[in-house]
Amino acid sequence: MQISNKVNLTSPGRIGTLELRNRMIQTAMGSNQAEPDGNCSDDTIAFYEARARGGAALVNIGAIGVAYPHGLVMRNQVGISEDRFIPGLRRITKSVQAHGAKIVAQLQHGGAGSTGDMIAGQPLWVPSNPKAASYVLPGLLFDDEIEQSPFGLITRPPSYHVMDKADIELVVRQFTEGARRAVEAGFDGIEIHGAHGFLIRSFLSPATNTRTDEYGGSVENRARFLIEIIEAIREEIGRDFPLWCKFNVIEFNIENGFTVEDACKVAQLAERAGSDAITCSSYSGASRGKGLVSGSAPMNPANYVAYAAKVREAVNIPVIAAGRLELDVASDLLGEGKVDFIGMGRKLLADPELPRKVVAGKAEEIRPCIYCFLCLSELALDQPVRCAANGFTGRESQIDIPAASVPRNVVVVGGGPGGMEVARLLDRMGHRVTLLEASEQLGGTARIAAIAYEPNGRLVDWLKRQVENSSIEVYLNNRATLETIMALDPDSVIVATGAIRPRPEIPGATAAHVFDGNDLRQLLTGETGDADSSAKLSFTTRALMGAGRKLGLTSSPEMIRRASQLWMPLGKRIVIIGGDLVGLELAEFLVHRGRSVTVMDDAARFGLGLPPLRRGALLDELETLGVTLLPDVRNIAIDEKQVRCTDAPGTVKTFAADNVILAKGASEDLSLAKWLRDAGIETHVVGDCKGVGYIAQAMRDAADVAYSMR
Repeated sequence: MQISNKVNLTSPGRIGTLELRNRMIQTAMGSNQAEPDGNCSDDTIAFYEARARGGAALVNIGAIGVAYPHGLVMRNQVGISEDRFIPGLRRITKSVQAHGAKIVAQLQHGGAGSTGDMIAGQPLWVPSNPKAASYVLPGLLFDDEIEQSPFGLITRPPSYHVMDKADIELVVRQFTEGARRAVEAGFDGIEIHGAHGFLIRSFLSPATNTRTDEYGGSVENRARFLIEIIEAIREEIGRDFPLWCKFNVIEFNIENGFTVEDACKVAQLAERAGSDAITCSSYSGASRGKGLVSGSAPMNPANYVAYAAKVREAVNIPVIAAGRLELDVASDLLGEGKVDFIGMGRKLLADPELPRKVVAGKAEEIRPCIYCFLCLSELALDQPVRCAANGFTGRESQIDIPAASVPRNVVVVGGGPGGMEVARLLDRMGHRVTLLEASEQLGGTARIAAIAYEPNGRLVDWLKRQVENSSIEVYLNNRATLETIMALDPDSVIVATGAIRPRPEIPGATAAHVFDGNDLRQLLTGETGDADSSAKLSFTTRALMGAGRKLGLTSSPEMIRRASQLWMPLGKRIVIIGGDLVGLELAEFLVHRGRSVTVMDDAARFGLGLPPLRRGALLDELETLGVTLLPDVRNIAIDEKQVRCTDAPGTVKTFAADNVILAKGASEDLSLAKWLRDAGIETHVVGDCKGVGYIAQAMRDAADVAYSMR
């Protein structure tokens, strides 16, 4: 057998003098969990320790403030500006190293991106007075989001302090002193954060640096600030201690922005100054919604890795790449020598044990990220980090899954994400679990959502595999009643039946060309349903969908998605009534299949249920694709071939409609839980049946309920 010598994800690696057990790095992620005084909290330590325990070769503590309390991009950010921070930092280095991982401190100054300084009414430090710029995110937020975010605390427009030579020297000292403290705290390496929209990047990019002195103009001059920091730190800590820098290798959606040619030159300068590696990132202007998901954590796969590969060609030191790199792509990049290490952020939020599973050859067990941007949205709103796919993320010190002290007989009603997750967790704890699902497949409404938004399907498939490989007894086509549940003699019941979706009281809503959620499920999956839904489908459509069902073509969201590119039993002109998550994702799905789509709602704002960053990107994308978006309408009425409404100014408008889709009106349904509690049965509730929160809340509820039954 021929053995490949190619580097792969499990190959050991080296950065300077730092030996790493594999090529998987937890890239810098601030968790926004520090104590109010900038010290490491138990939550901070547990967050990073979980990634070390999960097998990452290197854990990067993101955005440690060298000028704390100034220059902060999160209110609960770790500081390193004084010696008082060293004991807490030492706690975190020891906890990570105990699991065989190395740990690096990322030193950072927020500059123009310092929300902390904006809230405090202090000037933002910049290389040059910035041009007026728009930032789309605040306008996308709902009132409750504004209240919990920094935007609700910023009371005046930002002011700016253009740095002189003395200021530059001060910040260089701050980075140098931060590096000294990192060494004393036991870190294995140091990364200088010169990326995204922060201070060093502001010097590097010609879009934000218009200086005419030795720190502006040519790429060498714009890089001078970064190079002086590297050289000063090298003088402080010596040549052998691992030190490298991170900067953008490309800027998107920015006029006169930083280019890959600039990046290659800066990388060469950094190497000569003593950098042991280059961490590649990217940055995007945020004047449009798409810009929110085009930078360091992109929506598009491998969004900037080609630029990282060009930087790799320009230097003789390792290059760390990130940016939605799926495992097969990452492995190919390593094997081809295009990059040297793979940075993982969101993937390790969804599954901290990803590296360990890769090393063990169990990649199919990795819980997938669904790229919903809840994690980044929470940080943008100045909240602790969260993950929609993993209800434990950000709460590692608060909840876990111990073995049950007293095993119970538990019945879970409902096989959607929340039901499958809580059943999986309870089974792992040692409880005896029975799962009842009313339909013929597990997945619930998420299985239908996966048709419109593919990443949801990955999570559903993972949960189904977890259930299949467990001791859970699963009964499909079993609509639970009080009697059937009582017959199982449960100690506890978990109700995860999802929301109810009554047809909204709109004139014409019962017409034959109008579909609600139940109708769409039949239409897309071929499942049997009620007579009213079946009557809406033509004989030909019923025959085709029935044949597809018998052949297994409608059992997989992926198969349905592919088949729908060729044929769909819907007309060309579609009106969707409902502008929340479901309606918008459905609109994107349909417009990509050649439909002319209008979305209308009486709500004043679209996108409820979507994390703000994905909300902005999706709304931007729909406008680009020509979808008509009509919020704040009244008097919606459905006629035979059109939909009428009155817009906000009071004008009556009509829109041609071959089909109308009702995508609103979901609400909680606690009726089964009430019956069970009235019968004296210990009952818990998970997911949309207690309030519509979609996958993210269902997974969080599942973690909470499982923990309560320890």
